Amino acid sequence: MKHILFIAFILIFGPQFSFTQSMVSLEDKDFKPDIALDTSIQNWLNSFPEYKNLSIEEQNVYYWVNFMRKDPKRFSSLVLTPFLQEFKVMDNADSRSLKVDLQTNSTLKPLRPNSALIKTASVQAADLGQNGRTISHNSTGGKSFGDRMKEAGIQKCAFENIYSGKKDALEAILLLLIDSGVPNKGHRKALLNADVTSMGASFAPFRAQQNFVLVQDFSCD
Repeated sequence: MKHILFIAFILIFGPQFSFTQSMVSLEDKDFKPDIALDTSIQNWLNSFPEYKNLSIEEQNVYYWVNFMRKDPKRFSSLVLTPFLQEFKVMDNADSRSLKVDLQTNSTLKPLRPNSALIKTASVQAADLGQNGRTISHNSTGGKSFGDRMKEAGIQKCAFENIYSGKKDALEAILLLLIDSGVPNKGHRKALLNADVTSMGASFAPFRAQQNFVLVQDFSCD
């Protein structure tokens, strides 16, 4: 199954933009690491009304991103290593550099559900899914990523990751972190950004590619 990764980066008060894209192919099989639920993360997420209104896979995006940010080293050993053993094609220079990044990162701030970012992510995912032919940070009506973030009231910085492939939160996050073929590792940098505090995430069926699209929007509050 083909998986497509796409990222946009913008500093709201500056003219910096970066767009990168890559494609990887994995066997169509499930990956379920044998790890006990982290109840502290789950209970914290459950305290947000916005979280409870999300689909199960969207909730899983928040859980696994926060599991990774809470203890990057543990995520590397308990999640990334088994994933690479299961999908050997991903055991490459990119995943090895990810291991280094995870091993050298300490605990990062948790990412809380943000209603404005959930809306921007869900609108973009639904628009791409229903009307888009390819992945883009522009709406099919031509609205830019920067315009969408400004309309959402984002005042400092914003990042966006877009993934297309299997509707599996953990697999999507792992592929975004590994960032195969992306020279600047922009997806990984967004997920490991120490200044980011909020996230919106939305899955939608992607008609043009007969799979799913995941949009992640991030901001620094």
